[in-house]
Amino acid sequence: MASFEPVARAVREVKNVLLEINLVYSFLDTLIIFLLSFFITFLTNVHWYFAMIPTALYFILHVTKRVGSISLLRVEEKVASLSEQLRTAADNVGRHNEIIDLLNKEVLSKMRDVKVSYFIDFKDLLGKIFAMFCISFLIIFVTSMNVRLVNFGDMFHISEKSLDFDRGSENIASDGRDLEAETQGNSDIFGDPSVREAGKNPISLQLNPVESEINLNEFKEVEPKDFDNAPAPGEISAQQDAAYDREIAREYKEVVKNYFDKIT
Repeated sequence: MASFEPVARAVREVKNVLLEINLVYSFLDTLIIFLLSFFITFLTNVHWYFAMIPTALYFILHVTKRVGSISLLRVEEKVASLSEQLRTAADNVGRHNEIIDLLNKEVLSKMRDVKVSYFIDFKDLLGKIFAMFCISFLIIFVTSMNVRLVNFGDMFHISEKSLDFDRGSENIASDGRDLEAETQGNSDIFGDPSVREAGKNPISLQLNPVESEINLNEFKEVEPKDFDNAPAPGEISAQQDAAYDREIAREYKEVVKNYFDKIT
């Protein structure tokens, strides 16, 4: 068993590498399809959710085709020294004889020449990335200009305004006559619903002098005030505080002197 296990493991690793490369290419191609679909939905004023339909279909078909095309023949085409030997070794996994053992050893020695870069088309990869960049730039430019070619969204009610799934409990009908909103716990901010709307009817207001402390019949003329005859303030002067006249005992004078000498 030890003679063919390394070959089986090598064949499995090659197929996994081919699978990963094909998945990457499928993801890039699907991303391009999504950008194109999103661009079309914006031009036709259709909700962008509908761009996921062709994207999902293309991804399923493309991945199925890519995975089904994985073959060891591609490895043999990139590495000419493995021509027909790699497929022969893979077909005889589990068998053991002198010829198969020699073939397995030769295949394992030549597998070192297989590189991942052989299976990557860098020109194609850069072309896909450049295409995504151009489409993304075009989408940003068109959305900033708000360009609409055909208004299919409003015609078939599949626009972003018609299919707004983020309204929650608020339900606003398209004709503007139906308005329902959840107001639990917020009744104070909407006022008293029992108060009827005055509309455009004129309202006359009248003050009742009986219920007011102000007598509207008593009016007095404004009397001018003469501020020039106000009495001038007396002369402002400083006086010595009474604390400075306090006599300090003789035995404390030396202590007070030393205290002020230290703080100064």
